[in-house]
Formats: sequence, structure tokens, C-alpha cells
Amino acid sequence: MLSILDGKVTKLEGSMDDVKETLEEVDGHTTELESRQDQVKDQVVEVLNDNMDAMQRAFNTVIGELIEKEDALEVTVSALKEQIKELKRELNICKVTLGDDKPNRELLRLGLIVCSVKSKRVKENEKKPMECFLCCGPHRM
Repeated sequence: MLSILDGKVTKLEGSMDDVKETLEEVDGHTTELESRQDQVKDQVVEVLNDNMDAMQRAFNTVIGELIEKEDALEVTVSALKEQIKELKRELNICKVTLGDDKPNRELLRLGLIVCSVKSKRVKENEKKPMECFLCCGPHRM
């Protein structure tokens, strides 16, 4: 009986050695996995930082474009406000000149003539020079 127990103890010790080897192998794999996990974490952080930098550059570009558009819009609004002021001034002149007074009517006629002359000058300045078939010189047509 003692020999049977001795055989079982020996078998148990052999199994324990196998379990120890397996445990050491599992510990080795666990250490390797932990190392790989750290590498993956580092790679993920690096990729996220790269993406964040790219997104920040894109964001800055969009913000810059919006600021430029806002500035252009402000210039346009300012120009329109000036045009409105000018039109209001001209409207007030017209209102005053349309009164019953004869001198005011004459002022209106004079103002209309001046406006007409100015618009003709602007139109003449907008004309492109063309070559004259008689003298081959440039003339505004």
C-alpha cells in the first residue's frame, strides 16, 4: 500500500511539475501581452495626436477663411451703408426741390443735369479703346 501511495505521490509531483511549466509559460505570455498592450497604447496615442494635429490645422484654416469672409462682409456692409446715406441725402434734396418754390425746381433741374453729365462721363470712361479705321489710333467708342 505504501508503494501505491508512493507511486501516486510521484505521479502527483510530475503533474505539479507540468502545471508549474504551464504556469511559467502562461506568465511569459502574459508579460508579452502586457508589453504588446503598452505598444498598442503608445501607437493609439500617437495616431490620436496626429489626428488631433490635422484636425487643429483644418479648424484653423476654416476659422481663417471665416474671418476673411467676415472682414469682406463688413467692408460690403460699410459700403452699402455709405450708399444708403448718399441716397438719403439725394432723396432729401429731391424732396426739397420738389416743393412749390420755382427756385427749388430750377435746382432740381440743375441737379438732374449734373447727374446726367456725371453718368455720361462714367459711361464714357467704361468704353474700351478701339482702333480707328481712318487714322489707326485708339479711340473710345
